[in-house]
Amino acid sequence: MARTMLDEYSVSDSFWAEAINTAWHATNRLYLHRLLKKTSYELIVGRKPNVAHFRVFGCKCYIYRKSVRLTKFESRCDEGFFLGYASNSKAYQVYNKNKGDEGLMRAMKNMSIGDVKPIEVEDKPSTSTQDEPSTSASPSQAQVEVEEEKAQDPPMPLRIHTALSKDHPIDQVLGDISKGVQTRSRVASICEHYSFVSCLEPKHVDEALCDPDWMNAMHEELNNFARNKVWTLVERPRDHNVIGTKWIFRNKQDENGLVLSFFLGLQIKQLKDGMFVSQTKYIKDLLKRFGLEDAKPIKTPMATNGHLDLDEGGKLVDLKLYRSMIGSLLYFTVSRPDIMFSVCMCARFQAAPKECHLVAVKRILRYLKHSSTIGLWYPKGAKFKLVGYSDSDYAGCKVDRKSTSGSCQMLGRSLVSWSSKKQNSVALSTAEAEYVSAGSCCAQLLWMKQTLLDYGISFTKTLLLCDNDSAIKIANNPVQHSRTKHIDIRHHFLRDHVAKCDIVISHIRTEDQLADIFTKPLDETRFCKLRNELNVIDFSNVV
Repeated sequence: MARTMLDEYSVSDSFWAEAINTAWHATNRLYLHRLLKKTSYELIVGRKPNVAHFRVFGCKCYIYRKSVRLTKFESRCDEGFFLGYASNSKAYQVYNKNKGDEGLMRAMKNMSIGDVKPIEVEDKPSTSTQDEPSTSASPSQAQVEVEEEKAQDPPMPLRIHTALSKDHPIDQVLGDISKGVQTRSRVASICEHYSFVSCLEPKHVDEALCDPDWMNAMHEELNNFARNKVWTLVERPRDHNVIGTKWIFRNKQDENGLVLSFFLGLQIKQLKDGMFVSQTKYIKDLLKRFGLEDAKPIKTPMATNGHLDLDEGGKLVDLKLYRSMIGSLLYFTVSRPDIMFSVCMCARFQAAPKECHLVAVKRILRYLKHSSTIGLWYPKGAKFKLVGYSDSDYAGCKVDRKSTSGSCQMLGRSLVSWSSKKQNSVALSTAEAEYVSAGSCCAQLLWMKQTLLDYGISFTKTLLLCDNDSAIKIANNPVQHSRTKHIDIRHHFLRDHVAKCDIVISHIRTEDQLADIFTKPLDETRFCKLRNELNVIDFSNVV
């Protein structure tokens, strides 16, 4: 029967395994036993089989392209041909000629199958619908789920065992399946399998319950609800409508089809002593994207004399390239506060970047190459205390002589917020620049206190550390003086919160000021010291 099925539509002999599986599927539902006058399916299940879903092996089919953004004139479907029925779900198995490396996928009612003239296809390796490491399948296969309107037939165990096929369902394997025989040819089959196997995303909870992996994920999600105590069981109100819930299943994968351990570029590593956040892969992608894979690494993101200016006599560089590099690095600062000041400094010259600005940006990338394994470390067991650090670089900008504000907020020993920003107005003194910077840090601390209240965590007299005594005295003195009356009123709200004891501003030595790294370029020794105190460290130091 299988040979006839292959010949009918001139299907390649490489699909012989699918032909045999389809022949078994049909035989168990069509041929009657002489004495019992029943099919094999009816003898096992206890009811007559439903054959409304039967299709001709090898016939042409069209798969709806639902997950692709299409233009108005692009085709809405892919052409393929029918290869049988999936053994682990109610799905058709088809060969999609337009999805070479996309692997397996599912869609509800997204396929049209008809009997047409024979078609010729190029030879492809044998395929199987079993999602096991020991199977081998074609990278050009797709599974398209269909719904049967009548009886729902459970997958029937196949009785025939053969040593010739590579692709056995689990229920056909004799012996211990966890200890298979490994040969050199099997290595290639396994590599080929993992190159196209996709994690199917259930559309409904009933589908997820058929997969133990999804069931484990659902149990873990429910356990998180109980562990975090985010809900309370109450009686249903009689006069109110109850809004239902719905399970949403998503499987995060990279371009190779592997499940990700990092999201939005953030690689998360959970350890018994804490959590480590890094972006190692993102660094490699940036270096490759901008052609700096072979660049010489450097130990600091900016030279100590690296204050940039307009460089009006300099040569213009590619505006698109420069902005692309700046945008990529700004995104990267979410996990690398050590480059925050350098990136923000270079971002000021996006309107007309010159060669010196591009060199500065490339230096940052060279520094990232040197420190690709560095990330944020969040230790466990630290004392839960909110502290803010505020600093400024007086008249640090050579273009308009405005000062740079830098601040960071620590929750225990964990760095949770940081910023580096040029002030909006020119300060007349170092004290004024420090006072304005302290006001910005105060605003961030107040917002964090309000946010933590939602989690039942409250703080009183939050500490704000500043290394300028004059700025501290201005904040503690509600009297308006002639030397401070010109300061914008919006910066004076710091005084109000200091008077209410919401914020306690205190002095810290310049050597211990952590926010110094966000205001100016530093030498290697001090830069590395402050970076380590912010818990921006190498992963090897926490393993």
